[in-house]
Amino acid sequence: MSKPSKLSASMEDYLEAISNIVSDKGGVRVKNISEYLGVKAGSVTTALQALAKAELVNYKPYGIITLTDKGLEKAKEVIRKHEKLKSFFIDILGADAKEAETGACKIEHVITDKLLSRLISFTEYLKSCPQCGSDMIENFHSYYEKNNQYVTS
Repeated sequence: MSKPSKLSASMEDYLEAISNIVSDKGGVRVKNISEYLGVKAGSVTTALQALAKAELVNYKPYGIITLTDKGLEKAKEVIRKHEKLKSFFIDILGADAKEAETGACKIEHVITDKLLSRLISFTEYLKSCPQCGSDMIENFHSYYEKNNQYVTS
C-alpha cells in the first residue's frame, strides 16, 4: 500500500503526537496517544489502522507503536511547520504562547511549503535587516497593543 497524497489534519496530528511522545518517553502505546490528544482509545485505534495501511506507522494491537521512515519524515515535516509558525506568531507578531500554539496547530495543516518558505524568509529578513530588526518588531508589538486593545478572540 502507498500513503495517500494528502493526509487529513487529524492524521497529521496523530503522527505529530506519536513523534512527540516517543521523544519524551522513548515508546508509545494507544493509551499514551489517547491521553496526549484527549481522544478515546477507539479513535486512536482506528487512526492507527489507517496510518498503518498508509505505511506511516508500525502498529499491532497492544504493542509498541513506531513510525516508519515515511511516517517519521511526515511527522518531522508537520512538527517543523508547527514550530516555524509558532515562532513567527510569538517572535514577530507578539502573540502569547497559548494563542501561538493553537494557531500553529491549525495552520500547519493547510499552509503550503512555498508559503511557509516565504514566511520563514520574511522572519529572517526582519531579524537581520539593519533598518528593521528588533526595533521594528517591538514597535509593531506596541502599535498592535495600542490599536487592538478591544480584540478578544
